[in-house]
Amino acid sequence: MYIVVPEDKEISTYPHNRATKRITLLHCISTDGSSCDPMIIVPRFTLDDEIFDEITTQSVLFRSQIKGFCTHELFTDWMINKFLPYLTYQRKKYNYTGKAIIIMDGFKGHEKSLETLENVLHEFNLKIILIPPHSSDQVLPLDLFGFN
Repeated sequence: MYIVVPEDKEISTYPHNRATKRITLLHCISTDGSSCDPMIIVPRFTLDDEIFDEITTQSVLFRSQIKGFCTHELFTDWMINKFLPYLTYQRKKYNYTGKAIIIMDGFKGHEKSLETLENVLHEFNLKIILIPPHSSDQVLPLDLFGFN
């Protein structure tokens, strides 16, 4: 970083505020290379209009949470409104009715949502595999290839 200052000023340090607002992306990719529409969680109730030049509300589920975190309610919302329709489409596309497996991290919000969605998971023949804590950067495809 370069800072332009008058020659007669001695500045050896420059304060930098690293506190940033968090946003969360909830996304899913399939082994066939396709992906389910994501959810973007922002810490405010409004979005800048410019974001809609790049992203449409038909392809992304926008939600708000005061700290920008995913909660079990938001995860459940995404599962019902985005993931399950995607899974239904994929099953029709491939004429497949067998078990589907979701591999995801053990975030507490996921675990609580899975308890809430237990009947739905059974109905859709879904098996959930939770990976060990602190290993997502080593085993999840999005962490290995997308966010890397």
